[in-house]
Amino acid sequence: MNTPRCKHCDVVIQGRKYCYRGGCYCTGCHSIYFKLKTCSVCNKRKRIWSKMEVPVCRQCLYVDAPCIRCSKTELKRYTATELGVVCNSCSKYFRDLKQCSWCNQKKTTVANRHLESGVELICGNCYTQTLPLCSECKYRREPFIYAFNKNPICKICALEETRYCKYCDTEIASGTGHICLPCKYLKTFEKRSKFGRSALSPYLANIFSQFCGWLKNTRSTQFAAENINVYFLYFVSLDKLANSLNRLPTYEEIVHQFTVAETRKNLLVTMFLDQENIVCVDQAIKDEYSNIDSIERYLNAFDEGSFFMAALHGYYDVLYKKLNENKTSTRSIRLALTPAVKLLRWCVHYELNQPTNELLRGFLWVTPGHKAAVTGFVGFLNRQHGLGLELPEMQDIELSRPTESRMQLKQRFVTLLRNPQNTQLYRDSLIVSALNYLHGVAVPKYAWVSINSVKNNEKRDYYIRLVNQTFFLPNIIFNGELSGK
Repeated sequence: MNTPRCKHCDVVIQGRKYCYRGGCYCTGCHSIYFKLKTCSVCNKRKRIWSKMEVPVCRQCLYVDAPCIRCSKTELKRYTATELGVVCNSCSKYFRDLKQCSWCNQKKTTVANRHLESGVELICGNCYTQTLPLCSECKYRREPFIYAFNKNPICKICALEETRYCKYCDTEIASGTGHICLPCKYLKTFEKRSKFGRSALSPYLANIFSQFCGWLKNTRSTQFAAENINVYFLYFVSLDKLANSLNRLPTYEEIVHQFTVAETRKNLLVTMFLDQENIVCVDQAIKDEYSNIDSIERYLNAFDEGSFFMAALHGYYDVLYKKLNENKTSTRSIRLALTPAVKLLRWCVHYELNQPTNELLRGFLWVTPGHKAAVTGFVGFLNRQHGLGLELPEMQDIELSRPTESRMQLKQRFVTLLRNPQNTQLYRDSLIVSALNYLHGVAVPKYAWVSINSVKNNEKRDYYIRLVNQTFFLPNIIFNGELSGK
């Protein structure tokens, strides 16, 4: 809500405001224009508008007024705003926005909360996270009592007896309401699926209903209720495409419009359409458009007008000319651009204007398997830009020992472990220090050994491949960084 101005002096009201008949008054003007008088209805002395012939206080004046938001009448508790009267339930939508000191978001639920650390101005969501889980209903509420095992119990569960679900008669904790959790998920799923069907055109309405049933049977009611809205957005996009074509689109039209990455993002929808023979997936088209998507991402990987973009686009033009002459394929172009983009990204990482022989040597030291694929790009750079790059022989790329003493390497490694930081530079430095101290391997100057190079096996052992050799690293230095690999 916007900060209101005083109706009389036109000053922005920062503190408490007094609203009366569509206008707000500051504290000073309120004391001037609202005098202490006896209300003719309730016979109580209150501040009443001084120009009112028959004095009536604000509470009595709005007693029969309906809520301007929900039109509810007979209001026991209400709030007078500059727009009119609102009931107690709707008043939260008319509060001033305040910034939470924890999440830094402006919300209407921000207020002074009493915490163990003191009084803090936080929103309702952040305050809820500070409350313990009730051991009976599993809701975050203020504890009313504690059980013998010191588990907190909220006031509702402590004072009321257990309830029964009004749909399936299952016994539930009183704090959960009147519906059990499975029935809540089921009702939510039914509402969302019904809304989605009504919002789509005839092309996708029945298909969306079939998908809802398929998703519920394939996964679970809870998963379907929580994620059906995510997939509904994809159905809306498909619906727009179907309306533009006046028919259901084919798989080629879908990947041409939304890319293969979007179909993979909504993989369950793609699987459903394929299994039900609604939109059959063509593997050849999928692979072709997947390569095209990767090539487009590569070509937009660098800043406009930079040497890296000019070199990459020039190399792509050479490859595309071969494609028109049927001397190569889209997949081969993607495989040729992959190490080229990676080499140029190394230049950006080390803040170099163009590749050098030392950088190329460090690149092949970390990724020796890219030598054959990057040869064409190196030759192109030499011909078009005269860089004079030379590919080293693989037998010349070998491991060497660090020049520092083992005590220095140990001190550096221990210092990094004692001072953890959540930065990419720290993680890369930690891996390099582990290779230096634990394996006695010196990392060349332009060898970019990052956490992306680390892999893990079935035994959850972390390792890295360098110069065709495997080096295992301790799990403690990663702290769950690779849990998703």
